[in-house]
Amino acid sequence: MLKKRMPKCGSIVTMCALAISAHAAADTRSHLNLPAGELVSALKALAQQSDVDLVYEPEQLRRIHTNGVKGEYTAQEAVAILLKATAFRVYLAPGGAMVITPASMEQSSNASPTHNGLVPASSTRGGTDTGRVVLAQAATSSTPNESTVKTNRPQLEEVTVFGRGVRSTVNDVPQTVNVFDAEFIENVQAKKITDVVRFTPNLVPSGSSNVLYDDVRSRGFPSSFTWNGMARRFTNGTLKMANVERVEVLKGPASVLYGPMEPGAVVNLVTKRPQSQFGASGSLQFGSDNEQNYSMDIGGPLTEKIGARLNTAYFKTDTAFDNSGLEDIFVAPVVEFRFSDRTVLTLDGYYDKVEWADGYSDGRVPVIGGLVPNPVGRLPLSTNLQYDTNITAPEGYGEVSIFYSDLDANARFSHEFSDSVSLNVALSHHRARGDREQIQTGLLAANNRTLGRSYTLERGGDYKTEVAHLDLKWSFSTGAVTHDVAVGVDHTKTDSDYSYAFIGITPIDIFTPVYGTIVLPNVIPFDEDNASTKVSEAFVQDRLSLGRFHVLGGARYSDYESQDRYQVFQGALRSTDMQDQIWSTQFGLLYDAADWITLFASRNESFVPRLANIFGRGSVVQPELGLQYEVGAKLTFSDSGFSGNVVFFDIDKDNLLVFDEAHPGFRLPLGGVSSKGFEISLEGSPSPGLSMYVGYGYNSTEITKADANVGNSFYHVPKQTLSAYVSYEIQDGLARGLALTTSMQHVGERFASDDNLYKWPSYTRVDLGATYPVTDRVQVGMNIRNLLESTMYSGFGAVRVTRDPFRTVMGTVSFRY
Repeated sequence: MLKKRMPKCGSIVTMCALAISAHAAADTRSHLNLPAGELVSALKALAQQSDVDLVYEPEQLRRIHTNGVKGEYTAQEAVAILLKATAFRVYLAPGGAMVITPASMEQSSNASPTHNGLVPASSTRGGTDTGRVVLAQAATSSTPNESTVKTNRPQLEEVTVFGRGVRSTVNDVPQTVNVFDAEFIENVQAKKITDVVRFTPNLVPSGSSNVLYDDVRSRGFPSSFTWNGMARRFTNGTLKMANVERVEVLKGPASVLYGPMEPGAVVNLVTKRPQSQFGASGSLQFGSDNEQNYSMDIGGPLTEKIGARLNTAYFKTDTAFDNSGLEDIFVAPVVEFRFSDRTVLTLDGYYDKVEWADGYSDGRVPVIGGLVPNPVGRLPLSTNLQYDTNITAPEGYGEVSIFYSDLDANARFSHEFSDSVSLNVALSHHRARGDREQIQTGLLAANNRTLGRSYTLERGGDYKTEVAHLDLKWSFSTGAVTHDVAVGVDHTKTDSDYSYAFIGITPIDIFTPVYGTIVLPNVIPFDEDNASTKVSEAFVQDRLSLGRFHVLGGARYSDYESQDRYQVFQGALRSTDMQDQIWSTQFGLLYDAADWITLFASRNESFVPRLANIFGRGSVVQPELGLQYEVGAKLTFSDSGFSGNVVFFDIDKDNLLVFDEAHPGFRLPLGGVSSKGFEISLEGSPSPGLSMYVGYGYNSTEITKADANVGNSFYHVPKQTLSAYVSYEIQDGLARGLALTTSMQHVGERFASDDNLYKWPSYTRVDLGATYPVTDRVQVGMNIRNLLESTMYSGFGAVRVTRDPFRTVMGTVSFRY
């Protein structure tokens, strides 16, 4: 997890150097563990682990992938393996740095090649940093705007979440960005997106890890998800990490970049790409609650210009709750056509099938007995109140089970007309389908033991999203001012078609349950809902730089159309149409006050059009409009290898809709909410093998406009969050290669509903992990989640809350070829 300051390069031929504390020469053998994946990431790891200086232009290497290096090697040998079958060579520069250049580039008069294009590197250390890091929007390099390379700067992880068409470093972005790289994802044993983003300050999952979908809230508001910058409107199940290379979180509104978006954050998943050499890896995991994970990652070049990769995963568990279990199959292929160094076509996608065939539970319990003590007694933590059996029902119904599937297909085309002009086109088709029969829990009776229930059915749920992007980027100068301009158009079409029914059923005694009393009607009273939306948009963005000052401005025009056809069982057809035109803007300022600090301020807008199902009627609700002001500082402590952020934010959102607790499946207009707070984070790699991160967030919310509860805090927003992560790999001795990881997440108290009657208690989760390389190709590991067995509450308001699973232990055997 890195998000550190990068220098601004001088010209397209200017090399940026990587300088990390050195204690050994390039011809000294050492134990190396260089990750498979992007070549630039492997080179960063090599410089740290072998203490040599590497000089390269990251933009030239950014599409090259490797199988990694693991074992006893000199730095020269490692570079030879990493660059094998590529069009690059290494030369010795004055001062001893190893310079990576295209093989076709004429050799410098000060460099002389040796066998395999390598020369011995002296132990003399340079004082420069790695090359530009891609933070932004398209697949082309930006025009550098400084003539010299600044020295002694920590590395910066590449990200793609910010903007459209213009490449930036984190310090060019007047908003907060958090990045979680492949090493971090592996070390915390992340299987789905919430396993990763929970470390972000003021960001918390709003349901237990067993819920059917991902709902992540940042700074008090829902977050949106994108895949490689492509938005999704519908997604069943939870977002898997099997084919994810990196996770990026852009805090605050981003509607200028992506159209209709919540103001909390954009969580972007960057997927894995084909590697330049054939490779295969996999893992077998077994743990608590009969949890099983099997994964495979295989791929490489098919021809000189075509590469492919396939990621698969199988997951099964009985869960921590009684009479509950699920099975998940995930397949994600990718094929990349490299027509030239400037023209690339990528085809990728995934298929994910989730089935709760043994019953379903998200750990729901009543408020009494969950948040507050129940005078009748205490329920076991494993109690499943969403279970029943021998249900009397018409043919084809009566089995409590859930089936969801997601099918995703994408095509991304990029062409660089020159070093300053590029075109990007992206097409996406996503289809989510589902059927479910599920028991919902309701209110607890006055005797504190009789629980109301309902039976929910959904049949033929079909949700489709089609997205088209076209971006054109142009970098140029007007006098001393440089411009990075991006213009583009988007079109998004979504369709949903489903039937659902809510049926009242017999209550149950939570302490002495009697099953088999549920009787469904002979004719299931399905309501029918068919909805479609079309959003056509155009945007423009310009980033201007003059010396230490940088200005970013952008605007988006959105033409939104929506139709909803809703029919209550045996009732009249209700039709609701909506059309709206919305402008969204962004504006930001940055000032490089010194080499170690960049100050920034920004104003960003968001919008979410709403066609709401309000109980008893359909309703066109005004769009939810969000506005955020953010100021802060981005810090780089070069001597220690750390970087950090200090930010303050203020968000206001109008026309907010919330769940109708009294009528599941419907919404209620709330009014307005404000959210204010600050965040502090610090991270870095101060020594070889050691990575550290800590983040703290404070968030205060208030309902500002509503029919009731004005002045109360918004539900499900903890005032304080704290997370920390430390990973260390032993570098020498008998235990060399042993990696130890510990992480912690603290979530403060949160109100369960807007009436502020109940609070979900705070919790602290601690995880431990360890891995050890048995051989160069085989590794074993163990991970303990929730070591302290904290009871972690989340949920759906004051009626019911959910609990996360308790302590689990997972053993892993992984291999790499």
